[in-house]
Amino acid sequence: MSPIETQPKPAVPRHSGGFLRITTARILSQAFFFTAFAGLFAFATYVGMAESPRLISWISKFLELDPLVGVSTALATHTIYSGLIFSLIILLMTISLGRVFCNWICPFGTLHHIVGWAFSRHTTKQRIEVNRYRPAYAIKYIILIAMLVAAVFGSVQIGLLDPIATIHRSFTVSVMPALQNTAPNTFGDVRIYH
Repeated sequence: MSPIETQPKPAVPRHSGGFLRITTARILSQAFFFTAFAGLFAFATYVGMAESPRLISWISKFLELDPLVGVSTALATHTIYSGLIFSLIILLMTISLGRVFCNWICPFGTLHHIVGWAFSRHTTKQRIEVNRYRPAYAIKYIILIAMLVAAVFGSVQIGLLDPIATIHRSFTVSVMPALQNTAPNTFGDVRIYH
């Protein structure tokens, strides 16, 4: 071999750490919680809560994971009941680790990631630039503080902004009617409770 010819460098693995990298774990968590949400939504819509009283308990447990609901309920009632302990744990994790609920549990966050991944035409550098903080972003914190202050005085309006309530409303007015119109007798009758 001449001095000009060099031996090929060994391939460096692109990702180290084996199968369960943090990204893989997040995607698995998102898939689990999104499937749980969709399943509970479908059961509540088509089976109905009157026929399955345990369903109410499972839906309640899922909703109690939401730290926004937990904080606003605690502020409005001036008590923390045992069901909200999980949301407060998630809130503490969020304070120390970042957007734990949005990135790992919330079905709206999962849908946001899927749409962003599927339809993004930006390079990594462009995505970073688009997501940089801007002064106009402060409005979301002002609205959040106003809603939490209203909760202190007993008016819980946080459901208007809650991502789980938003995705539930979106599924109710778009996904379910689309399924009913596409295959009317496949899914059964929608159960509506007042």
